[in-house]
Amino acid sequence: MEREGTDAEPSLAPVASAAADRADAERLGAVLALSPEGAGLDELIRLIRFDADPRVRERAAVALAYAEDARAVDALIAATGDPDVRVALAAIETLAWSEDRQARATLESLAGSDDARIASAATRALEAP
Repeated sequence: MEREGTDAEPSLAPVASAAADRADAERLGAVLALSPEGAGLDELIRLIRFDADPRVRERAAVALAYAEDARAVDALIAATGDPDVRVALAAIETLAWSEDRQARATLESLAGSDDARIASAATRALEAP
């Protein structure tokens, strides 16, 4: 039996959008759940360097705060130049806790950035205890 009017199916776009939003939220939460050592550290470094989603890179920068590995510092230093300023700011804020000389030198350099957001974050990071 055919319906009169349209044969169009109801749009599944709202359902697909809600499912994608939930998947994104779960993925972002999973990044913070990764351990900053062993295989978890390797994954966090991969994510901060290569993930297409800047929100994932930002979360990886935050999660790397707990890493006690020079590779994490290297990845964070590289992330201070991320094209998405949120990622760069997260990396700068995370480097504030590092005692690594190269991290401090990077923050000192960034304190003179032409981008006021970057310069301000780097200055605050250098003033952190």
